[in-house]
Amino acid sequence: MTKQRVVVVTGGGSGMGKATALKFSKNGDKVYVIGRRKENLEETAKQGENIYPFVADVTDIKSIKLLKKFVLGSNKSIDVLVNCAGGRGSLSTGDDSSFEKIVEVWDQIVKINLSSVYYVTQHLKDSITSPGGRIINISSLAAQTGSSQGGVVGAAYAAAKSGVHGIDKTLAKTLGQRGITINSISPGLIGSTDFFGGDGIPENVLQRYENSILMGRLGEPEDIAAGVFYLASEEAGYITGEILNINGGVQFGR
Repeated sequence: MTKQRVVVVTGGGSGMGKATALKFSKNGDKVYVIGRRKENLEETAKQGENIYPFVADVTDIKSIKLLKKFVLGSNKSIDVLVNCAGGRGSLSTGDDSSFEKIVEVWDQIVKINLSSVYYVTQHLKDSITSPGGRIINISSLAAQTGSSQGGVVGAAYAAAKSGVHGIDKTLAKTLGQRGITINSISPGLIGSTDFFGGDGIPENVLQRYENSILMGRLGEPEDIAAGVFYLASEEAGYITGEILNINGGVQFGR
């Protein structure tokens, strides 16, 4: 019988995080979904088995400590950590182009997309199963090509996601000594997520990408979940510090 793994998925209440949680649940694993919106996490839990929701803000140190206590309260270690939480944040410069506002927006986006990954990984890494543990971070095509959003939002988002790759490559050096791998998945344009809000992907963004997607369709959260599942498998045990591009052919290699 295959061992039931303990899996932690941040951002597990929607989009790619939700699809990832359900993928592991279907495999019979024990999954902890983390996020700020209780109702979304509970909805994820209803759609699978052995899924445990925990409300936490992964940019907040106290929340992360409570998360660790919750998961390790009934488990010896964590087999798979998936850092999927992120996004565009709730702030925008709007009509305020002051330097102070730009810095405020920048700091929020970097904290959500980069600092959170480091905070969670740093606090949980000593609890990752050794050897055999897996850490998978969700990056973005923007890290390699720049963001199409432009402005401080686009610059901060692209910079933050690029920074995730730096975390991987740095931690891979020490985690490898414990038999733990750490990798990133870099998604292209993915439909059915909350990234662009309730109105979905803006038409101008769709037009910009449509002709460059060689597979002729938008990505789906399940495409990313499949990549995460592979990197978490025994077969991927010799892959670390790498970026797995899942973008339908928009961008090759690194």
